[in-house]
Amino acid sequence: MVYYSAAGSGVAEVKVILSGFVIHGYLGMKTLIIKTLALVLSVASGLSVGKEGPYVHIATAIGNICCRIFSKYQHNDGKRREVLSASAASGVGVAFGAPIGGVLFSLEEVSYYFPPKTLFRTFFCCIVAALSLKFLNPYGTGKIVLFQVHYVSDWEIFEVALFMILGALGGAAGALFIKASKIWAQSFRKIPAIKRWPMLEVILVALLTGIMSWWNRYTKLAVSELLFELASPCDYAQASNTGLCPTKEEIPQVIRYLIIAFVIKAFLTIVTFGIKVPAGIYVPSMVVGGMMGRIVGHIAQYFVVHYPNFFLFGSCPSSRGPLACVNPGVYALIAAGSTMCGVTRLSVTLVVILFELTGSLDHVLPFSLAILCAKWTANAMEPLSIYDLLTDMNSYPYLDNNLNPITDAELGEIVPSVRKSRIIDITESPLVPASELRTKLDILLRV
Repeated sequence: MVYYSAAGSGVAEVKVILSGFVIHGYLGMKTLIIKTLALVLSVASGLSVGKEGPYVHIATAIGNICCRIFSKYQHNDGKRREVLSASAASGVGVAFGAPIGGVLFSLEEVSYYFPPKTLFRTFFCCIVAALSLKFLNPYGTGKIVLFQVHYVSDWEIFEVALFMILGALGGAAGALFIKASKIWAQSFRKIPAIKRWPMLEVILVALLTGIMSWWNRYTKLAVSELLFELASPCDYAQASNTGLCPTKEEIPQVIRYLIIAFVIKAFLTIVTFGIKVPAGIYVPSMVVGGMMGRIVGHIAQYFVVHYPNFFLFGSCPSSRGPLACVNPGVYALIAAGSTMCGVTRLSVTLVVILFELTGSLDHVLPFSLAILCAKWTANAMEPLSIYDLLTDMNSYPYLDNNLNPITDAELGEIVPSVRKSRIIDITESPLVPASELRTKLDILLRV
């Protein structure tokens, strides 16, 4: 048996609900319990899924259930949707450990109507959620997020062009992912056996994931752990367990491993997205982008190491050595955010989340440049975000308030008249008797 309301990320449905449409049972107690328990199993399975999207659905369901306690919110759809907007924001704030990013997510992505009073209430909700996570300490590290990195060294001028190229590549990767997901859904999932037994697809994807992932040192890691390893800066005074901080001679080998892992992870993410388990797309898309960024970072590192006297690399401080001039972790995180931007079309939200993950003011500018390039590239290649695609495929009645009107004509020019108009010209006479006018009107009506 498949409980469809608990499958997927739920962000697209939450977005539709906040726009005014009612999906019965989608934010109920049964959905909350089933999705929470199933999310634990799906994340622990090792599939290429994330928990961040389902966090939004779970938090929104909790907000909807809490509204039943107070008649002020239970019987007023407008006020209840304000609570749901704040709940969705807290889900993202808890998932990334970024309360401000959660507020912007609700404003930029899911909320259809977001007045100023809702902004403050949403901010308060996200702060309370972050404090609760801090006190509970679920990761055992005293931090509110599983992956958190700090960059000490600054970036160099010649890297700006690379950051912008990475942004464009990430946006293109996100747009291609949307196209590939649509093709996969319209081809493989149209097979009668898959449509009738959706759990068969889950079994096949799990088997394929195990076969393709076990032999590669990177793909067999959990997505959150892998993203942390990809984005972490290198300390060349200590040995690396994952081999992502290579010596001068090991760089080509690491690049080969990362290219293979990138192809495998990209394919598995495409076929996994949309299966009937609680699954998000945020971190898996960031992992795919992070691998791409790490590859570009190590390529740049290779050129800096082998051609240290090239005029573009003259700004590298000699005290740190040529290997430390380029930080591949920065490239990985920039590409991760750019790919997620290409998939979801979030912009300001992602810049703030990346800043909250790193705490580095020096890298806000590279993050912003890359996200801008990613959004421009993705919009040029694919106008729909992944949630717009899901809304269209599920035929949800969502009215996008960002679309321009299809015409500026008046109603009388669009709606055809029922019958031809009749005009009586009485301008030639200063006075027309009412009886004569009535007679002429009767004659016209009989025609």
